[in-house]
Amino acid sequence: MNNLPNNVDKNWRDAFQLAGVTPKEKGDISISQFKSTLSLVVTPCSKIKSSRPAGTPDQLYKGKTIQKLFTWGKVAGIQCGVLSDKYGLVLDWEVVKNYDTPPSAITERENERLVKIIQTKIPQNHALVIYSPRPMQTWHWVKRIIKVEGPKLYIRTLPKAGIYNGLLFKE
Repeated sequence: MNNLPNNVDKNWRDAFQLAGVTPKEKGDISISQFKSTLSLVVTPCSKIKSSRPAGTPDQLYKGKTIQKLFTWGKVAGIQCGVLSDKYGLVLDWEVVKNYDTPPSAITERENERLVKIIQTKIPQNHALVIYSPRPMQTWHWVKRIIKVEGPKLYIRTLPKAGIYNGLLFKE
């Protein structure tokens, strides 16, 4: 796994597969498949955070991708989380302190610590599904989670999940 590229380009699918993460295209996976395969759907953290001193991921992270994932998770009844440069993995119900840790600040030793945290938080027999519409910006996380045991998938779109607060949740 040491021969992974530092960055990925339009050939990101090949790099993801080399890293042990299976890309899935729109329509390849459904809500029922997420539930039957016992999936935990996660997305990388965002720079855009609220000014709150602490909160759950949907309260702290204000990036569109994170907000979309957590709304989708509530509708679909699927557990979601955020891959965090400080906490490793923050599950939808966890309250954490606000922080500002850029990916560039993570040392190899710190990365090992984050990977261990992620591994302990993934329920046994669950697939880790990484959601992000921007695969090239997700690559640093793909490289980090190589050591996480179990199946790993990558999706750029979320399956339709139904209605939430009277609004149809679309892809």
